[in-house]
Amino acid sequence: MYLYNTSFHTESSITETFVAWLKTIFIPEAMSSGLFSEASLGKILLEIEPGTSSYTLQLKASELDRAREWNDTIGNSLRSVINKKFGGKVVFFVTFIEIIDHE
Repeated sequence: MYLYNTSFHTESSITETFVAWLKTIFIPEAMSSGLFSEASLGKILLEIEPGTSSYTLQLKASELDRAREWNDTIGNSLRSVINKKFGGKVVFFVTFIEIIDHE
């Protein structure tokens, strides 16, 4: 099992709008692909810079290759929308995580 993790760092002035966008656009689009079995959105409690907020979106996938393909296609398109809609007020990075133990 794998996690497709995206960490987002936002300016506080757009945080509410951005989180709403994640919940109404990004997550439903990801889940409708049928690739991911679960989505978790969390707030990172460490304030990296004053006036900013950080979030993590974790999507659970059973196939790493398909998750990478989604990242390179639909994920890329959604991140492009983030850049157009929010400009430099949101930065992000993606990591792929292999779950090695789960109870």
